[in-house]
Amino acid sequence: MTKIVVDFHFYYIKCIKIFNLISLVFQDYNKELSRKEYLKILSFDALYLLLTLNATVFFGLSTHLLYNGENNVKTLVFAISSTLSMIRNILRFIIIFRKKMEIGDVMEIMKTSYDQAQVDEFEIVAYLNYFKLMRNMLLVSASFIMLFLNIEPLIRLIFHGELNFPINSPFESGKINIYLYPFAYLWTVFNYTYIVINTGLFDFVLCSLIITLAIEFRILSTNFKTIKTRMEGNDEIIQEMKLLIDRHNELFIIKNKLENIFSFPLLCNLLSNSFIACFVAFSATISSGFTNMIDQAFLCAVILLLVYTQCFFGQMLKDASESVVNAIYECGWEDINDIQIRRAFISIIQRSQKTECLTIMKFGDVTLKQFSTVLSYAYSFYTVFCRLDAQQ
Repeated sequence: MTKIVVDFHFYYIKCIKIFNLISLVFQDYNKELSRKEYLKILSFDALYLLLTLNATVFFGLSTHLLYNGENNVKTLVFAISSTLSMIRNILRFIIIFRKKMEIGDVMEIMKTSYDQAQVDEFEIVAYLNYFKLMRNMLLVSASFIMLFLNIEPLIRLIFHGELNFPINSPFESGKINIYLYPFAYLWTVFNYTYIVINTGLFDFVLCSLIITLAIEFRILSTNFKTIKTRMEGNDEIIQEMKLLIDRHNELFIIKNKLENIFSFPLLCNLLSNSFIACFVAFSATISSGFTNMIDQAFLCAVILLLVYTQCFFGQMLKDASESVVNAIYECGWEDINDIQIRRAFISIIQRSQKTECLTIMKFGDVTLKQFSTVLSYAYSFYTVFCRLDAQQ
């Protein structure tokens, strides 16, 4: 029996089940449904919107408390960063809800698995390793975030009896009734858990779909390049080329669907993380304590790593699509006498002059070049804040 190296079908099914736990279902109202099924989907949608509203209220109150806190630059910078994070996450929740059927359709299309023979033949081991690394990083990051948020308040409660909350909570530590404290703490943990699950799943689905699409481009590239060695006779070559051309068109359509779903969230991520990285770096500069400065610098590095990861996977998709173009040039299509095939190849080559990659609302490609642009803008804003602080 052939050993499956990675089964994306398994992961997408698991993602859908976890999304269902937070009341997001990928069922269409337009399909013929019984009254019971219709009401069930409607209740799930209403609950998801209620949970999103709950998270909005929670983080709105948290940010409002920050603005009403100590009147200094550090607090203001943290408040602005929290506001940007809150806006970005809420927008992502809304986009997920609006595009849920499209997300479900793309996951259904990309339910693929790869065995060891395919991994060796198409040289896709690097893509699968990146997928496993990304999966493990998300799991570790989510676990670390939840542990980091809860460990300090719980230690202080157990050993000192202090009624503290995780960072950025709408409740002031030590200023709440002891009887209300358990409910307030549970509400706080619930909202952080909700946002971690929602955000983590969204990022996992995006990155895994990009990796799957890049693998399919890589397989298509290899099939184009080796078509003359695999097929015998012009009739077989022509038939195979028709199938490969159709597959290329299918992948192009899938890429457009991905861009339609994730383009705006990608833009929100780049803009918000650029500003947040700038604010956090500035906060590290003005920090008085060495430990606090290290914490802020580490947070800045994590934010930049998130931007880099997004751009890295975008670059992966671009490189994979470019490999198809190169394979088409090398497959010897110009020797084929079939006029329709030659025209199809010319059309593909013309279309491929612009590499197939994700864009951020058509303003720019999501590639490593975009990461360098983010760094330059973040550094520019950082220098402006430093000059303003020096003038004061």
